[in-house]
Amino acid sequence: MNSRDVTLQFVNFFLFVAAQILLVRNFVLFDTAFCFIYVGFILLLPLETGSVLILFLAFCTGLLVDLFYDTTGIHAAASVLIAFLRPQIIRTDYASRGLRSQHEHFRQNDGA
Repeated sequence: MNSRDVTLQFVNFFLFVAAQILLVRNFVLFDTAFCFIYVGFILLLPLETGSVLILFLAFCTGLLVDLFYDTTGIHAAASVLIAFLRPQIIRTDYASRGLRSQHEHFRQNDGA
């Protein structure tokens, strides 16, 4: 990742978390359904990002949301779980659309 990609991901992080805290926090459906868009930040990280970095970013994102929602680690735990399951979620998404991931495409074309 070059500096442009890192800057773009930092802007994405800021936008997702700010939108969650400032806008979406008050969207509640029948006092039971809540909207959490900050999860999109975790799922939309580039495929080349390392798993340890994704887990760390997910924990930091969840912890930041926990601070504003006054919860004790619920968002941090859920974010880390989503980050852990992210490869399976992406694989399932690609399979359901009939697509191949970029890594599979390159492996087949390079003969590796």
